[in-house]
Amino acid sequence: MPTATSAFGFQITNYGPLTTAFVAAPSCATESNFLQIAPSGAPDSFAYSIGCDITKSTFGQCYPSGDTVDSHRARVATDVAYNEIGYYSPGVICPAGWNTVGVAVKAKDGVLSTSGVFSPAHPVPSRVEGIFFNPPLNVLMGAIDPGETAVLCCPSSMTGGEGTCYSTLPNLTPTEGCLRLVPNDDIGSIGTTLSVYGTTISADLLTITATKPVTETTKTTFSGAEASRYVAVTFTPMVALVHKATEAPASTTSASSAASGRTSGGERTFVGSVPIYAVAVALGFAFCFSF
Repeated sequence: MPTATSAFGFQITNYGPLTTAFVAAPSCATESNFLQIAPSGAPDSFAYSIGCDITKSTFGQCYPSGDTVDSHRARVATDVAYNEIGYYSPGVICPAGWNTVGVAVKAKDGVLSTSGVFSPAHPVPSRVEGIFFNPPLNVLMGAIDPGETAVLCCPSSMTGGEGTCYSTLPNLTPTEGCLRLVPNDDIGSIGTTLSVYGTTISADLLTITATKPVTETTKTTFSGAEASRYVAVTFTPMVALVHKATEAPASTTSASSAASGRTSGGERTFVGSVPIYAVAVALGFAFCFSF
């Protein structure tokens, strides 16, 4: 498992082993509590929550260690500086009915090979203007140790996006969205150079220093024309598995090294107030900033 327990403002937490296929409760197949609103052209970029209560929706029996995920996720309601990436190690098999959507392999010399959602959907610029939030998938693949592999899983009915699994709901028309706002006084930035999906960039990295609850919310009602620019989305966190080569079984039912889902040219090898999305969950936890 990764040696690092924190990086770029994220706590990095091992939930323990996942060596057999987790089977979700039958009710999870019809679960409809995990809803967001996103631009029609970018359904994995959540813009609003449907409802302002971030603790209303729970994962429970629908996710490995679901009760633990729920308890950590609820912390976002009381500590806006808290962001966490959860993973399972040794983790060698996706939950039943889930597929591999991303793989990152770090060789002994530290060279990374990536596929699926670990490869960026768009080119990464060398300089990012404005405050930059380091993508959690980038943080995770940087945190794994040499000789380790990170595998991301999504339900077979969903698409892997930037840290979350999602599917659109074309029959549900968004009419109202909610944002929870982090005050400007709680937000800072640090100028730095870092690697993002294999490209070295210069950026002003977002920092959140407050530990008090977010109490300010704002609701937006969409007109007919505005509603057509958004789509309702149901989501679930990705399951992140981390293992060494010696821990991975040879069985074809284990997490595959060939990722489906979003790709970008196949495998790569390389050396005022800010709104906080109410329930955008990545790798088990809310990472929730929009600019």
